Amino acid sequence: MTPYGLFEREGLNAIYVNIDGCLSCKYHDYRHEEKSIRARPDKKKWKEALRTLSVDYLIVGRVHYRDSGKELFEEAWANEDRAYFKKLLATEKWALFEVK
Repeated sequence: MTPYGLFEREGLNAIYVNIDGCLSCKYHDYRHEEKSIRARPDKKKWKEALRTLSVDYLIVGRVHYRDSGKELFEEAWANEDRAYFKKLLATEKWALFEVK
């Protein structure tokens, strides 16, 4: 079971918030981008999207073995902003933050 499944088991709704902050974009909208959904990271827009969607918790992690070399902007941003994010737990693959 993934951490997302654990959230769902507790009655929470797991959603994806893209790093460019786009609330209406779908995965296929990024098909022509060199880095797909990892293109155009924007910390300010991403945080605004989290606020707009009333996100309470943030899970950041590597889903596949192919992700091991990918930069996780969300984790770096959450670690930088302790006034807005509180790290609740972390493993080698996942980190869980409370969004304040």
